[in-house]
Parts: sequence; structure tokens; C-alpha cells
Amino acid sequence: MSWKGKLKAHTTDRYLSPLRDQMVEIVPVGSTVLDLGCGTGDLLRRLAPKIAQGVGIDVSQPLIAYARAHAVVHSHITFEAREASPFDRYIEPFDVATATLLFHVLPWATAVQLVQAMADWGRELILAGFVPPKNSKERRLLWMDQRLSGHYQNYVAYQRQGGLAGLRAASGLEVIGAYQTFDSTIQIWQMQGREK
Repeated sequence: MSWKGKLKAHTTDRYLSPLRDQMVEIVPVGSTVLDLGCGTGDLLRRLAPKIAQGVGIDVSQPLIAYARAHAVVHSHITFEAREASPFDRYIEPFDVATATLLFHVLPWATAVQLVQAMADWGRELILAGFVPPKNSKERRLLWMDQRLSGHYQNYVAYQRQGGLAGLRAASGLEVIGAYQTFDSTIQIWQMQGREK
């Protein structure tokens, strides 16, 4: 068992539990779901009782190993250890394409391309991402978190471009729902995918 997976499950996944519960509520029963940057597979495991199929993709082999080991009872959920590419193609679109706190770790142009690709892969997008901090305490905490995590430059570019609002504007997608979360620096946005 991967210590990285176990660490993430007992820290980040625990912290994000209320956020993931909100996302589970938004996903319609019987959906097919693509989860980019799925990490330990926490969201898909929570969704398992209500979805028809789930595919999780993450670049981290240890996190995918953890996800697979903890989802063996859910034969309708699979995990792939690879980088999601805007050039990926799927035979049938998913009902829902999701990503949780993914886009601020990517270069801005890549994040925009990935959201645009997600609009082709999913009939609906459910994205959880950082929004601009409202006060100096939030700014300092996010600054420290992003410095320590190693993707500070991408986070700064993400915030300068407007965060979730910037991704929506750059991708030209329609927002059909926006939700506050337990953490005032994170919101969930529901967007309409492109019709096939």
C-alpha cells in the first residue's frame, strides 16, 4: 500500500470530505462519470452507489494504486495512472466530467485546453476550484499551501486569470450552477458541456 495514498486519504481527503459530499449531491443518479485528477479515488468511491460507471484519471501512480486497492468492491469504477490530455477521445461522452482542485496546479493554457476538452467529454462539468481569497488571512494560508505544494507559479497565474471565472470565460461555457462550500476559498461550478 502506498504511503502517499494513505497520507492523502488521511489529510486532504478528510479535509475535503464536506466538498465531496456536495459534489455527490449534484451528480445525477445513474450517471457515467469521468473524474480528472482523481487522486485516491475518494469522489468516485463516494459516488459508487449512485452512478452507472466511473473512470478516474491521475498522473500519480501511488495515488492510483491506493484508489484501485480501495475500490475493488466497485467493478463499475476504474482508475488510470496517466496524464489527462486535451487530445484524449472517448467513444461515448460521459454524463458528467469532474475535477477537484486540479486546474491551479497546471499551466494556465493547459488548464483552459483541459476544460474545453472536458466540455466535449462530458454533457455536464462539475468543477471545484479556488476562487480569489477574501481577506489577508486566506491569502496567507493559500500562499503558504501553494508554496509548500510546489505549484505556486501555476497557482499565481490561475488567480491572475480569474480562477474558475477565468476558466469559464476562456472556455466559453455556460454556468448552470455555482455553490459555496465549507471553505470560502473553494467553490463548485456546474457547467454545460457541448452537445454532440
